[in-house]
Amino acid sequence: MFMQAIASDCTTKTLALRKAQSTGRILVCHRPKAEHGGTEVVATYYGKPTLTGNDASRRAAGLEQEQCAACALRGEVFCRTLDKAESLLALKEKTVTYPRDTSIFEEGEKPGFLGVLKRGYLRGEHVNSDGRRMILWLIRPGDLVGCFPGHSASYSLEVASTAEICHFNEAGLAKMMAKSPRFRRQVLRGILELRDKQLDFLWLRSALSSKERLIAFLVIMAKFMPTSPMPDGSLIITIDLSRRDWADMSNTSVETISRSMTKLSQIGLVESLPQNRYRIHDLVALAGMVGMKVEPKTSPSLPPSIAPGGHMSLLRNGAGGGKDAGVVKTVAEVGPESAKPASFVTPHPMR
Repeated sequence: MFMQAIASDCTTKTLALRKAQSTGRILVCHRPKAEHGGTEVVATYYGKPTLTGNDASRRAAGLEQEQCAACALRGEVFCRTLDKAESLLALKEKTVTYPRDTSIFEEGEKPGFLGVLKRGYLRGEHVNSDGRRMILWLIRPGDLVGCFPGHSASYSLEVASTAEICHFNEAGLAKMMAKSPRFRRQVLRGILELRDKQLDFLWLRSALSSKERLIAFLVIMAKFMPTSPMPDGSLIITIDLSRRDWADMSNTSVETISRSMTKLSQIGLVESLPQNRYRIHDLVALAGMVGMKVEPKTSPSLPPSIAPGGHMSLLRNGAGGGKDAGVVKTVAEVGPESAKPASFVTPHPMR
């Protein structure tokens, strides 16, 4: 309930209270004091906006538009297809914040929503028959999250670092899928990108030694984790993940990571810094140690990225044997036409 305003001799009382009710802000109305100068409070209003019907819808619409217009992901994945306000409002239902290590849904459950990760990182997981956890991929800001309505998840989803997810409205999602070919293409693209990330982690876990897995992990993280290029050409990366998650993604142990980081520091490639930060002295050389390629920096404010088309998949050349049999190469090295990823039976990202 609104508290009764205290007002006297204030000609703007009605206008001021209407303004306060529409914004939900604290309003203080002042008037000059007859004696001693200065001012005194003559009307005070406390409360939250109480809007109904069309007024409430318009205010909610305005807030959503402001939030999405200021979002750093405005040009990513689905958001780039939502140029019109009515499309945005028909699709976006709410934004939910999840603390670290929260379980969003379990394998076999029906998540009941589809959305986009706005902030933080999520880990897609699968528990093997022996009870061990296997991280299938790391979901990054701009990636699809959840499943289509009525579908069950083929993996578990947990929060790797505090995350925000923009949930899509079920009715709005169905409408967009039915009327917008562009939106359907973006949905397919999002699913394919998740599958590529899954192949990256499978390659990392199964085709490299423990030291190489650590190096490949650092190079992959440099693609999207917060980075700060230094004047000397080095790169400082902040890995906002626990060492346990790091170890599970690399199919190794926390102790092995510590030993490997010490060896990389001794040869002058990587230096551990406080607060989960690492200085990579030569990212190109580091990537070359595991057959990965890095594009030159196009801007001093942007981190290097993995070469286009060079997602890390396990490739089999020379199936009949020979010097190239079983050699791990990147797609960028052999060309997309020659890329033949090994067959793995893995959960579908969005089924």
